Amino acid sequence: MEIIELQNFSFIRIKGPDALTFLQGQVTCDMEKLEAGKVLMGAACNLQGRVIANFVVVLDGEDCLIRTQLGMAEILIKTLKKYAIFSKVELILDRQFTRVLGLFGGEGEKLLQETLGPVPKNVNNVQIFSDAIITKRPGATERFEVWLRGERSFDNLKTESEENESINSWKREDMLQGIFHITPKNSEKYTPQILNYDISGVIDFKKGCYTGQEIIARMYYRGKPKKRLFLLASDESISNDPKVTYTLDNKNYEEEILEVCNASAESKLPTLIFSFLKTQIVDKDVRLNLSTREEPSLRIQSFPKPPHKQVS
Repeated sequence: MEIIELQNFSFIRIKGPDALTFLQGQVTCDMEKLEAGKVLMGAACNLQGRVIANFVVVLDGEDCLIRTQLGMAEILIKTLKKYAIFSKVELILDRQFTRVLGLFGGEGEKLLQETLGPVPKNVNNVQIFSDAIITKRPGATERFEVWLRGERSFDNLKTESEENESINSWKREDMLQGIFHITPKNSEKYTPQILNYDISGVIDFKKGCYTGQEIIARMYYRGKPKKRLFLLASDESISNDPKVTYTLDNKNYEEEILEVCNASAESKLPTLIFSFLKTQIVDKDVRLNLSTREEPSLRIQSFPKPPHKQVS
């Protein structure tokens, strides 16, 4: 079992009688499906259909509680406030969570039961306590996020392994699930389709209108994305800043590497890479290289297939 201090999150609390209906008109997930014990993944987009922030949201009492990336809560509050003037809502930067922990593997579930009480049994479920919130996150290894609040010390929930290695393990699980986090550096740069949000369930295409919805729906029903987020694997560590290179239809391409997760030498796990690549490469015999190497050195780890689309 590993216990990790996760310091890259921030929280927004949306209070008031119009909280759910207000968010329904602003975010990509269907807020009518949010209920006690459930976590929704979602995103907020601008009028041009580009992603401002991704998040998870839960019900904490009568409030909607959003967990997003560090630095994104302030950006998201500023954006949402533009549309909140006619709704009975209050948007608050929630600072009550003193620690956020990640637990995975081994005796994590047992430890949480002994410390707090019943834990979520299914992925994207949540248990709410007065001094903590536990969500079960997707992953090949069973893992939980624990949002601790209040003055209780939780002395038995201490990190035990080397910090950088543990955070790397958590990051690896996110990448294997295709989770690419929006940060202040890349906010409003990408469309939902290139991030695979149309496949992963971050967008609910059956819900009503929300900011950016018209453009996002048009891209989904009428357009085939030229690029998508790919997860790649390499058997070597990456320490400099190479590109992903390949040749497609006699044309050479160099693509930026968006995120890297190197594995320790002892683990013998591959290095994981996120990059936006041409979608055509899945149907053709395309060899993927690092720009620092001449021979093919990358392989596609996963590529989600889009669902069948029902055009009305």
